[in-house]
Amino acid sequence: MASAKLRRVMNRDRLEADIAAEAVRVFAECGYEGTSIATIAENAGLSKQNLMYYYPASRPCTAACWTMYWMTGWSA
Repeated sequence: MASAKLRRVMNRDRLEADIAAEAVRVFAECGYEGTSIATIAENAGLSKQNLMYYYPASRPCTAACWTMYWMTGWSA
């Protein structure tokens, strides 16, 4: 049972990281004002509703992007 829960947590963490990586790419390409949750969701291969499940507001998604950028030095 514990391994199934751990697997779900790891899968969620990986999916959230993938969403944040795609958001960083879209922000870099379109700028903050030109980026929408719908665009990030579409480019990440998710529905807008599915993306909103993981990031219910744009601020946590934006914060995850900044964290990823600063921690990895990722650039577009």
